[in-house]
Amino acid sequence: MTDDTMAFLSLIQKSDDGDFLKSVPEAALQRIMDYDVENLIGAAPHERTPDRQTYGYHLVRVQARTPGEPLGFEAARPALEQDWSKARGEAARKQQDEALRSRYSVSIDQAALERLVKANPQ
Repeated sequence: MTDDTMAFLSLIQKSDDGDFLKSVPEAALQRIMDYDVENLIGAAPHERTPDRQTYGYHLVRVQARTPGEPLGFEAARPALEQDWSKARGEAARKQQDEALRSRYSVSIDQAALERLVKANPQ
């Protein structure tokens, strides 16, 4: 049996108190909400994402959703200019890094590295 089937059977077995009809939609809504959150943050439960905050995740209760309004160009212009400027700066930095790297040759003395590692075990 699949995990979903097992979870459903477990739900039926636990529903001796007469709230079975209430517990089925609650379980379905919980699964939908879990799926939405997983897609929103890009990680399954107990997984970490690169953008995780220093203090971990925060539990937020969403009580209502209001559809957003599309921004006009003038309203979005400052954010667009900032994104464009940031992208140009990153591209220039990357180009400068490549130019610097092309000037140098890097080699590693394996014997010296091994001696250093043995002298400073962690």
